[in-house]
Amino acid sequence: LTFNLIPLRLSNKNGELIFEGARQRARISNGISVGAIEYNHPKINEIANKINNNIDITGSWFFQLKRDKYGELCLMEIADRFGGTSVLNRIMGVNFAYLNILNEEGDVSIVKNTYHIEVGRSLDIKSKSNDLKYNHVYIDYDDTIIIKDRKFYVVIPETLQQINHPIFYKDFILYESQINGIDQILARHVKTEELFQVTSRPIGAYNPSVTPEGYLLFNDYSQMGDGIGMLPLQPSSWTKIDSDYRTVRTGHLTEYNTHSIFDQDMPEQNFKVTDYNGVNTLFNFHSRYIFNDDFDPTLGIQSDNILGTLSFTGEMVFNQNEGIRENRLRSTIRKFYPIIDVEFGWMNRNINHGKFVQKFDEGRVKDSLVFHLNEKWSESVIKLSASLPLANQIRGINNRFAYVKLGSIYTLRKKTMYHFDFLHIPPNVKVASSQSMDDR
Repeated sequence: LTFNLIPLRLSNKNGELIFEGARQRARISNGISVGAIEYNHPKINEIANKINNNIDITGSWFFQLKRDKYGELCLMEIADRFGGTSVLNRIMGVNFAYLNILNEEGDVSIVKNTYHIEVGRSLDIKSKSNDLKYNHVYIDYDDTIIIKDRKFYVVIPETLQQINHPIFYKDFILYESQINGIDQILARHVKTEELFQVTSRPIGAYNPSVTPEGYLLFNDYSQMGDGIGMLPLQPSSWTKIDSDYRTVRTGHLTEYNTHSIFDQDMPEQNFKVTDYNGVNTLFNFHSRYIFNDDFDPTLGIQSDNILGTLSFTGEMVFNQNEGIRENRLRSTIRKFYPIIDVEFGWMNRNINHGKFVQKFDEGRVKDSLVFHLNEKWSESVIKLSASLPLANQIRGINNRFAYVKLGSIYTLRKKTMYHFDFLHIPPNVKVASSQSMDDR
C-alpha cells in the first residue's frame, strides 16, 4: 500500500515531547516521496509517546509508519535526524535546525502556524497553500537573507507604485508599473539601481516575458482589444527615469501623441451585495430603439436578466410595405444548449391585389368584369426555433459567427374579408362589394 506517514518529533533536554507533526506521502516517484501534506491522527501521537518514553532521545527525530493489508499502522523506522521533507514543518514555522541549537541552550517553546500547506520536490523546493490569504509577505532573517556570508540586497525598496510580474534579463529586472497613469514595462538595473522605461504604448503594456532569442513579449492593449507585442531588448534605446520617481504622475503630455488617460473620481455610492435571486432580476429593461433589423420605424424595448441567460423584447413596428402596425413579443433563452427563441406577434394585415379581369362569353354578350381586390384580416403568429452555434470569433470590436437554426412558424388568420373595387361591370351582372372567408 502507498499510505506512508513520517511523523517528525522534537524532544527537549528533559525527554519531554514538545512537538509532533506528521506528513503523508501524497505523491511518490521512483520510490521517493516527491509530494507531502500534513496529516493528523490520534494513533500517531500514542505511538510517538511510547517511543519517546522508552528511548532516550534529545532534539529532532522521526519515525516512519505504514499501513498493512489490515489497515493497521506498523512501525518501519526510527532515526535521530531530519526527514527528507521536513521543509513542510519549516514552512509551518518550525525550524528544526535552529530549535536543536536553542534546545541545548535552554527551554524552548513552539508556535506553529495553522494554515494548510502542500509541498512538492523538484529542482527547487516549491510550496503552495490553497486556503492561505495574506496582505504582506515577510522574509525570515535567520536562514534566507544571509547564506554562506552572501548578503542579499534590496534592489527595489518599498513603494506605493505597483510592481507586477517581475522577471530577470541579464543585469536588469523587468516589471510592469505605471508611467503617467498608464501601465508600461520598466527595467531596474540590479547593480546601479537605475530605472528605465522600456515600452511606451498609448493604452498600456502588460505581463512581460523574455524569449530565448532575447525579445520582449508583452500584452499590447489597444482599441481592438488585447494583442501580443514583441520588442527587441536593447538597453541603449530605453528611456531613463529620474531617480526621484516615486509616485504615479497623470495628465502630462510627454511621450504620447494621443491624449493621456486621466483617472476618474471614485463613486461614493454604496452597492449592496446579496445572493442572486433569479425571479427578482428577471426583468432589467435597459435598451430602446427606433428601427428594427429591416429598418422599419419601431418603438422597441429590451430586457435582459443579470446573468444574460434570458432576454425579452417588445416591439411596435410600422410595416412600410403594407402600411400597417405589427406588435411583437420575443424571448431568447441562453441558459441551455441549443439557444431557444420564442416569438409571438399579432397585427391587422392589409394587402391589395389586382387588377383582375373576368371574361363573360354567353351568346352574343361578350364582356369582362374588371376589379381590384383588397384583402384584410387579423393575424397571429407563433415562432419557435433552436440555434446551434458553430463558430464565434471575436477580434477587437469585430465579431464573426456562424450557426444553424431550425424552427417552425404557426400562423392563424381570422376575420378575413375581400373588398372589391370594380372598374367595369357588364350589364345584367350582379356583384357584391365584399366577401368573408373562413379562418385558417
